[in-house]
Amino acid sequence: MCAMRAHLVERRAYVFIIVVWILSIGVSAPILFYRREYKRIWADHVEIWCADNWPLSTDGSTAGVARRTYYTLVSLVLFFIPIAVMSVAYLLIIYKLWSRMPPGEVIDCDVSAQVRVKRKVVLMLMTILSVFAVCWLPLQVSILYAEHRPDVNESKLPLWYDDFNYFATFLAYSNSAINPIIYTCFNENYRKAFKEVFSCGKRNHPHMNGHRYSYNSVEMRTQQDRQTEVTCTQILHSPNLPKKCEVLAKL
Repeated sequence: MCAMRAHLVERRAYVFIIVVWILSIGVSAPILFYRREYKRIWADHVEIWCADNWPLSTDGSTAGVARRTYYTLVSLVLFFIPIAVMSVAYLLIIYKLWSRMPPGEVIDCDVSAQVRVKRKVVLMLMTILSVFAVCWLPLQVSILYAEHRPDVNESKLPLWYDDFNYFATFLAYSNSAINPIIYTCFNENYRKAFKEVFSCGKRNHPHMNGHRYSYNSVEMRTQQDRQTEVTCTQILHSPNLPKKCEVLAKL
C-alpha cells in the first residue's frame, strides 16, 4: 500500500512540476511581445534600457487597461494565490502532525522526542511562509501602486518610486538565497549534504563508512566463529567431554 502511494505521490509531483512550468511560461509570455529596447545617445555614452510598450487606452494615457490587467494578474498569480495555498497546506500539515499518534506503546522519551521534531517542523514551515511574505510583499506593493495609483494618467511616478522599486526587487530575489539557509538551520539531512558539497579536502562518503563498519563487523564475527570452532574442536577431542559441555551450558 505504501509503495503504491509513493508512486501516486511521484506522479502527482511530475504533474505539478509541468503545471508550474506551463503557468510560468504563460505569465511571462506577454513580456516577449510588449517589452522593447530603447536607446538614448548622449555626448559621451549611449544609454540603453528596456521598458514596456503596451497599447494605449482609449483616452491616450500611458497606463492602458491591458497593462494594468496584466500586472494585477501577475501579482495575484505569483504572490496572493501562493500565499493562500501555502497557508492552507501548512495548516493541514501542522494539523496532521499534532493530531496523529504513533501506533504501539507510548513511552515518555519517545513522546518528548516526537514533540521536539514536530515543533521544529512547525517552526520551519512558519519561517518559510513568513520569509516569503516579507520578501515578496514590497514588490507587490510597488507593482500595484504603479498601476492603481490615483494619478495613474500622469506619465511620471514620484521621485522615491525608483529607489523603492529597486529595494523591493532586490528583496524579492533574495528570497531564493534565504531559503537554503532556512533549510540548513532546520533540516539535519540538508545540513549534512550541504557540508559534504562545500567541505574542503578529502571526504569520506557515508556509504563507504557504513561498508567499512560492516567489513569490521564481519571480520570480528569471523574471528569469533574461528575461536568457537577451535573451542569446539578441543572439546570434541577432549577426554573430559561431559564436564566441559556442562561448563559451556552454564555459560
